[in-house]
Amino acid sequence: EGKRPAVINAEPLSGEWRARVKLVETSMERFLRNIDLDTELWQEKKKNDIVRVLCGNVPDINYRVFRATATVEASPSRLFHLILDAKLTERWNPSYSQFKTKKKLHGHPFELIYLRTNPIGPISARDQVQLRHWRTVNRPNGTTAYAATAVTIDWKDIPPQSGCVRAFTPPGGGFIIEPIPGKPDVCRMTNLMVADVKGWIPRGVLEMTIGGALFKFYTVDIPKALASPVGQDISQKQADLYVQTLLGTPRNKNKNKSKSNNTTQNTPNTENTTRGEPQPREAPAATGDTQQPRDQPRDQPRDQPRDQPR
Repeated sequence: EGKRPAVINAEPLSGEWRARVKLVETSMERFLRNIDLDTELWQEKKKNDIVRVLCGNVPDINYRVFRATATVEASPSRLFHLILDAKLTERWNPSYSQFKTKKKLHGHPFELIYLRTNPIGPISARDQVQLRHWRTVNRPNGTTAYAATAVTIDWKDIPPQSGCVRAFTPPGGGFIIEPIPGKPDVCRMTNLMVADVKGWIPRGVLEMTIGGALFKFYTVDIPKALASPVGQDISQKQADLYVQTLLGTPRNKNKNKSKSNNTTQNTPNTENTTRGEPQPREAPAATGDTQQPRDQPRDQPRDQPRDQPR
C-alpha cells in the first residue's frame, strides 16, 4: 500500500487534467502491483555486485519490461532529490539533452515534463511530454519508500519536434527508492522501464541497447552524479526538506520524536510527524518492445522509420 501526499491549497483541475491525472494514477497502481513480481523466468541482461538488469513480461503491460535493482551509496531522500528534481536532471544525466518542467499542478503531486534524449546506439534522439506522479509507499518489510511514475500525454503546446522521433511511455513503469535498515547512507532502487521508442529497430538490438543503458545508469551515471558538485550540493538536511515539501509532510523540529516515529503521515496537521527520510521499522531488509499496447492512442502509428520525425 502507498499513501498519496497531502493536498494543500490545491488548484482546481479541469476535466481534461482530471483525465490525465487518472491515467498517471493508474500507472502508479499498476507499477506498485508489479514491482515485486516473481522474475525467476526473466532474462538476465547484465549484472554485477551492485545492479542486476532483467527483461521479461508483465500480465497487464503489453510490452517487454526491463527491471533493474541496484544498491546506491546515498540516503533515500538524497537519491530521490537527485533523480526527481528536473532542474538537476538536465545537469547530471547524460541520457537527456533537455529535461524541463513545463507545468506544475500546484498542491497536487503531479508535474508536466518535456524531455529529449541524446542518441544511444541505434536509437536516435527521442522526445516526449510526460505527466509525473510521486508518493510514499509502505513496503512489506516495514519500511517506507518513495515511488514515482510517468506516462506520455498529448499537449498542444508541445507538438512533435523536428529532428527527433516522438516516443511513447504507457502506464506501468516507474521507480521506487527504499531504505536499507541499519544503513542510513545506503538505499535500494528498483525500476520498471516500459517504453515504445518507435522506429524500425530489431527487438534483440533494442533490448541489448536499453539493458546496457540501464546498467550504465546505475554503475556510472548515478555514482558520478553523487560525486559531482550537483550531488555534493545536496545535503541531507536539504534533501529531507525537499522531500517533505514535495510530499506535503510538515517538518518536525523535535528530532528525538522524529526518530521514534516510523510512519509517514498523509495529512499536514497531525500530532506526530516524521522526517522526510523513510524510516526503517523493526523488520529486517528483506522497459522497450515496439508491440502496440492497449494504452496506445488509436491515431498513433505503430512504427515509423528510425530518425524520421513524426
